[in-house]
Amino acid sequence: MSNFIVIDGRVTTDPNRKKSVVGNDYLSFSVSDFEGGETNYYGVTYFVTGKDKKVSKGDLVRIDGRLKVKKNQGETSLIINAYRVKNLESNASRFVRNNQILNTIAKESAEEVVNEDV
Repeated sequence: MSNFIVIDGRVTTDPNRKKSVVGNDYLSFSVSDFEGGETNYYGVTYFVTGKDKKVSKGDLVRIDGRLKVKKNQGETSLIINAYRVKNLESNASRFVRNNQILNTIAKESAEEVVNEDV
């Protein structure tokens, strides 16, 4: 089964740059979206072009591509062969998100130090 799909979701794994059998570069990563009370996960393959913007784990992206449903030994996988990946994160929102992550880590570290002293 193969259908066209457009999703907005978060990159859930660090993108891996790979080479196809014929030597073309492509990115491989996972994206999740939340719809109807459920989180859906998709594997994404995207052949790299000269205009590509950086995509990182946690970024909000829009993926346009062809959806393939693969069934293997009772498991179903959703794979998107993307022809467009657009990073929807602005530099400001990425800065805010990274700052929130750093604040959480600092808070957890401080709590661990307090607990060790007790």
